[in-house]
Amino acid sequence: MRALPWQTGTCIGDWFYNAARPRDRSYKSAEAVMQILADVVAKNGNLLLSIPQRGDGTIDSEEEAILDTLAGWMAVNGEAIFGSRPWRSYGEGPTQPASGAWGENAQKAYTAHDIRFTTRAAALYALLLAPSAGPLTIASLSNRAEGSIERVTLLGGSALDHRRDANGLHLIMPRTGFVPVLRIDGRGLA
Repeated sequence: MRALPWQTGTCIGDWFYNAARPRDRSYKSAEAVMQILADVVAKNGNLLLSIPQRGDGTIDSEEEAILDTLAGWMAVNGEAIFGSRPWRSYGEGPTQPASGAWGENAQKAYTAHDIRFTTRAAALYALLLAPSAGPLTIASLSNRAEGSIERVTLLGGSALDHRRDANGLHLIMPRTGFVPVLRIDGRGLA
């Protein structure tokens, strides 16, 4: 069953320009924004991201750096977001979203087991919310799941050796930046 579309919004700081933010270096990181985006898109949603502006319409250098980092991530991994659809399951992992309105500040940190899924055309994408280098098992892709897996590619990287058994899809993750994306190709996955 597909999730119903939903929207959410977040701001990298306050919903208005607060001169203390750049001085305190307290903006939300690009990594935190991408984790929220991956979670929302995997659940068939849209994300409104607010970038507070000064009274003259400009943004400060820290906000600009965050936007540049987001643009760099999108240049490599955007195919998992733009034009994508939710998969059979939005994801896996122990971290549950904070409940209630304005619960974002109560959100627990994601772990290396938190993964979100999207599809586009015939490809399945696994967005790793808090990756770590080393062994990775994606339980949702065990050999009991539908479809065959022919190739696993780290977007912006190369194909990864993998094996599939009753416990999941197993691979070794290289050291990466934040929220890396695996493109999983095969028949009957998407």
